[in-house]
Amino acid sequence: MNRKIANILGSILTNISKIAIHLPGYQVTITNEIYEKIIRELYGSRVEIERKIEKAYKSLHETSKLLFELEDTLKERTEKLNYLKNEYERYNQLAGIEHSKAEPLINHVDTLLGKGKKKERWFNFFLGLVAGIITTLLGIIFGPYITNLFAK
Repeated sequence: MNRKIANILGSILTNISKIAIHLPGYQVTITNEIYEKIIRELYGSRVEIERKIEKAYKSLHETSKLLFELEDTLKERTEKLNYLKNEYERYNQLAGIEHSKAEPLINHVDTLLGKGKKKERWFNFFLGLVAGIITTLLGIIFGPYITNLFAK
């Protein structure tokens, strides 16, 4: 507590005690120890109140900080939830196509792939046959020369 305030309180208490001393039938003796004790109690209660105010301020500051963090987390989760909801709706619409509507498309793709397979199989057969004949002829022609080359 400020010394100025302590002096003011001391003078107020002194004046009160002077008035009380002059009242009929009332006798009070106030010593410096009593003044000091009263001042210490006033100062102590002020310091205690200041500590409580500081503690409340820190608590409010921490609470505010936690609320901002919670708000950010909730915003992120809300955005993710909206994204998932949109994806679910999109897949749900895709799955909503009836089998009867998709069946003609599947049959058409099947026929396109089936027609090409027959031609492709014959082409691969003749390509393999020609490659085998060429390899055999090259072996017959160059076989003796290669054998003589490694035999030496």
